[in-house]
Amino acid sequence: MPRRDICFLTGPNMAGKSTYMKTLGMAVYLAHVGLPVPADRHENGSFSGVIFNDQFHYSGS
Repeated sequence: MPRRDICFLTGPNMAGKSTYMKTLGMAVYLAHVGLPVPADRHENGSFSGVIFNDQFHYSGS
């Protein structure tokens, strides 16, 4: 069975959770298309997707 990692990111409002997830998603995308990643060090395997779910229309971010 393949290893499946899940990370729940929680914290107070206006703590930067959404910004962190968007930055992480962009780093994964850049690495997959062979472009430089803005980091001192970056390692990732093969991702089938990065799921980001935010409830902006419910003001639940």
